Amino acid sequence: NTMSEFLNVLQSIQLPFALIPVLHFTSVPGLMGEFVAGFKTKCIGWTLGVGVICINVFTVGQQVVDLPHDWFILLPIIVVGLAYCVFVLYLLLGPWLPFGSMQNIYKSTLAGTEEQEDIQIAQNEAPLGGASKTDEDEVEEEDYDDDFDATVSHTDEALLSSSF
Repeated sequence: NTMSEFLNVLQSIQLPFALIPVLHFTSVPGLMGEFVAGFKTKCIGWTLGVGVICINVFTVGQQVVDLPHDWFILLPIIVVGLAYCVFVLYLLLGPWLPFGSMQNIYKSTLAGTEEQEDIQIAQNEAPLGGASKTDEDEVEEEDYDDDFDATVSHTDEALLSSSF
């Protein structure tokens, strides 16, 4: 019973690290394209997310209250708890802060996605070193595919003949 309580508390502590980035990323049009979350979905998602996180904080708090009240037990819990709260606040507010790696998350647009698609198409046309594929490259790829298929079929035959 103690182990299941500990696992529930551990999962409660880890939940914001999965939930908050998902809520942020589903709101970015440049990342989600046509599947970006609408206003209602964002409101419902953030409301439920904050509610679940608050319930989890309460659950963790109940577990901490049940611990012995010795300073050498409570001091590390308080220090780690404060660091945890600061990091969760950073996850919540990170895209709007003027510093850090998350500052540009909401600046991407669908135009940026189109530019990325153009770059990706250009990279596919010129895979390595900027050279485009030639007819010889395509013939070599076909030969490689044929060799691979032949190897796989011989391996399958050997496996089938050796089993049972």
